[in-house]
Amino acid sequence: MIVCLRPLALLKLVSLVLVAMGLHTGIAGNLEAERKDDTGPGGISWIRELETGLEAAGQTGRPVLVYFHAEWCSWCQVFERDILGHPDVGRFIARSYVPVLVNYDARPELFRRLGGRGLPYTVILSPDGHVLARLPGILGVADLVATLKDVLAGRRWLPASVGDALVHVERLDTDAYLGFRKAWLDHLDRLYDPGTGDFTGVLESGVGIKRPAPLAWIYLTERGLWAERTRLAARMARARLYDEVDGGWFYFRDPHRDEEHLETAKLLDVNIWMAGWMAAAGKEYDDRILTRTAELTIDYLRRVLWDANSGGFWQAQVADQAYYLADPGERRNRRMPPVDRIKRTDSNAQAAWALVWLADLLDDDRLRELAAATLDHLLDTQLLGDRLYHAWQVGKGPVAAFNLPRDMFWVLAAGDRVQRVRFDAHRSRRLELVLQLAVDWLQRHMREGAATRLPADLAGLVAWVTVTTQKDKWPRDATRWALRGLRIGTDTMPQEPVLGLMAWEALLVQSSNSPTKAQTDPHIAPGRNGWIRNSCGNKVQNQFLAASARAWLVSPVP
Repeated sequence: MIVCLRPLALLKLVSLVLVAMGLHTGIAGNLEAERKDDTGPGGISWIRELETGLEAAGQTGRPVLVYFHAEWCSWCQVFERDILGHPDVGRFIARSYVPVLVNYDARPELFRRLGGRGLPYTVILSPDGHVLARLPGILGVADLVATLKDVLAGRRWLPASVGDALVHVERLDTDAYLGFRKAWLDHLDRLYDPGTGDFTGVLESGVGIKRPAPLAWIYLTERGLWAERTRLAARMARARLYDEVDGGWFYFRDPHRDEEHLETAKLLDVNIWMAGWMAAAGKEYDDRILTRTAELTIDYLRRVLWDANSGGFWQAQVADQAYYLADPGERRNRRMPPVDRIKRTDSNAQAAWALVWLADLLDDDRLRELAAATLDHLLDTQLLGDRLYHAWQVGKGPVAAFNLPRDMFWVLAAGDRVQRVRFDAHRSRRLELVLQLAVDWLQRHMREGAATRLPADLAGLVAWVTVTTQKDKWPRDATRWALRGLRIGTDTMPQEPVLGLMAWEALLVQSSNSPTKAQTDPHIAPGRNGWIRNSCGNKVQNQFLAASARAWLVSPVP
């Protein structure tokens, strides 16, 4: 039977499909202004919501051109000025497409679902929401117009897909863990570049890695793996990416270009984990320069990204090539680039978690207070009723998507850490609301199928949080379900499996009530500094895994 739908009914069906895919998210009433057309990059009249763009596409029959950007992104600035701003491009897009502009920081889940891996990123959708073309990076004016014409002519333009998984998780015993970790270490070894001292190799798809992987290096450092490489990597990263004048870490240097490009944006999540890497390496190798770099990074976060008026961290300091390429003396006489005045839930939650950990590494109790203030601001401004919003923006309040899994699980991880050092009853009640949202999300996804449907890094995060916090609150076997979503493929980014490996280690230790291989194997058993190392086999508290000794919802931890 063939069912014919009127246009309005078809649009409603598309909206329902988007909801099912997770691409359509709730929008608060104070965001209605976001639905209006707006002249933005390139002088193009952009629509600011994908759902509104799809409605317009259904009415006109035109494909939707979705452009993801960020205020802090220097390559986005180049693309908007030189390509989108070219009259030929602007006229062609206005005549032939429905242009939709999306702020990456407000809709990262949409970015991932549509195949994004870096900025700038453009994706072309049919009026019914199917992907017709993915255009990562920057195309020249002629190439972009030609590609857009090809799409209109029915020729799809899709880059090579991400490689198939080479290693799946089928068992969860010690031998399976060791085999999985070895496969990951072998993958890292293929990506390691002695010239940069980092994982800046080229993936099978042809994508060259340029962003640092501090979580991977923290894991290696604290487990005594690759000792010579890890110390050298920390020193080389400091030389390549740390800003000696203003402080803070640049996003990346791209070694895959003839003239190495420096992305001068300074992101909150990058900076907090780079501080953690420097602190861990400084302690491990008794390196005062690295330890001092960690302290200066935290000072930068307080001075520049912390919102002194209402609390919380801004997402980034905006890129400005001209400013950062100027002589240090000239820079000191100029105003620093502004911050991107948006606060992300996942980034602030990571900062709160890491600050508690850094307080122990650096012996600085003030960081615990800063962590508590960060988490409290997040819960007070972005948890409204049964919605945990992904972002908060000046002049708009909570914006865009809500109840995203990465937000919920990072908030719970941070809540566990903060409550154990600064218990607060009001915060406890707020965290209980987030916990219920996360449990509902997890139960729904466990019913729907295997965790392999999740991105591998998200599966790892879910496994880590469920095994280390509130274990009696989660659905039965939630950690084991999530761990089976781990995988390593030819295009796996270096730090994707880290949280999953940590969760797996915690599960092995917790499930061993007698001296078994999981407790005594030198690759798994926890050791000094509270970390799991490969050099000693004593069963001790693992700080980084944050195994909960007491539930935060019951009472403060002394």
